[in-house]
Amino acid sequence: MSSDNNNNEDDGLNEYERDKIQKQSLVLSTLTSAITTSSPHTDIQTIATALESGKYKLSIENLSGGYTNYTYKVFLTSITSDSDNDTAVPSTALFVKLCFPRAFWNPDPDYVYDVQR
Repeated sequence: MSSDNNNNEDDGLNEYERDKIQKQSLVLSTLTSAITTSSPHTDIQTIATALESGKYKLSIENLSGGYTNYTYKVFLTSITSDSDNDTAVPSTALFVKLCFPRAFWNPDPDYVYDVQR
């Protein structure tokens, strides 16, 4: 019996749900490495400054998709639940589109979908 957490069938999730979570993690790790205060984009700088403060973390929400693409909202949430935090969480958010080379429900890796939208 394997104790591999990435393929744990005892977690109550089906393959689709596990894939969804893995893709969310991929988006967050990719963005985390690209978000810097030296970015030419003000929204990216705002998020980077908030992350560097240590008070916030990136969170992700699926807005749509699931079989050939996903659309996400990536935003900041407070790390602590202290009500004495005198600053509001920055409302800046990023919207991400992740397209797949094939549909999740089609196991044929040679069937390519037109994802040039």
